[in-house]
Amino acid sequence: PVPAYSWRRTLCGFAGNRWQCWEQYVRDSVPGIDWATFRDDVLRYNPHLNADGRVFQASKCYMLPAPEPRPRARLVTQTDSEGRFAFALPLAGSGVELRVELDDFQPVLLPLVVNQDMVQPITLIPDQPNRSGTMRSDHPHYARLLPLHQRVIDAALFLLGDDRQTFDALPPDMQRMCFGARFLSDPNHRHFKDIVCADGVALALRAAGYPLWPGNTHRADYFHPARAGGRVEEINDPRAAQPGDVLVFGHGDRNGVAGHVALYVGPFSGTDRSGRSYNPAERADVVEASMVFAARNGGLAGTGVVGANLQQCLSQRRGYGWVRLVRLRT
Repeated sequence: PVPAYSWRRTLCGFAGNRWQCWEQYVRDSVPGIDWATFRDDVLRYNPHLNADGRVFQASKCYMLPAPEPRPRARLVTQTDSEGRFAFALPLAGSGVELRVELDDFQPVLLPLVVNQDMVQPITLIPDQPNRSGTMRSDHPHYARLLPLHQRVIDAALFLLGDDRQTFDALPPDMQRMCFGARFLSDPNHRHFKDIVCADGVALALRAAGYPLWPGNTHRADYFHPARAGGRVEEINDPRAAQPGDVLVFGHGDRNGVAGHVALYVGPFSGTDRSGRSYNPAERADVVEASMVFAARNGGLAGTGVVGANLQQCLSQRRGYGWVRLVRLRT
């Protein structure tokens, strides 16, 4: 048996460090958890805390422990020499949290509902201080930007990398925003943990605190100025682009259905969580999801969140017939 609590409470609007959060929201309200456990696990359940210096931001939401009335237990096993592992669960429909720990690798936390025999591959990522790799903004005026613009840059750079690794690094509420969340029961599905282009834009804007409106955020058309209901304005001079502006691409009439979106964040460089490196000479300043990218061995490695160049996006239009640059009204 394990303590009767689970990480299912959402906290928004709080600013402070982990101790202050423990004192205010956890210590006297969640039996069975101690400070040391909370201190470490809050980083595992909220990996975006690391990107913010382990300090809670009032503009972001976090997962906290809460009393759990349902009986719970812990099953523990070790892999064999080939990395294979197995559990036998007593009941179909068991709700479990798969937790994998190995020295020198990042821990994995994966919620699952097991309805029948299944195979669950696990990818372990070598541990590093910054789970988003070593990505950094090279915006010449980053320190003087509005906090909203700084946050959208940080959030977008955090997404760079292979879809599945990025999905695992997101907090649960952000995972639920991804198109691939609906396929978690089928690891072999091509959309398993998929982060589509509109997901990438919506995730970064939501994490930064931009207002999103009701609608299907999995569709590029969500950001089309003809469908956004006055919530966006078109920027006609690309030289006026600022972090958080959205590139909307489509075919045919400019008021027709959009097929792709990307996010302008300003120049950046570094190495993402999947090992892809961006040097300043590449002039990467756009982040876009659902694009095929080159692996380190020179081949193509599925889909991921990658960097691009604004001027190339505007001139080549990513193969589409038109592109529009828009800005959310805040």
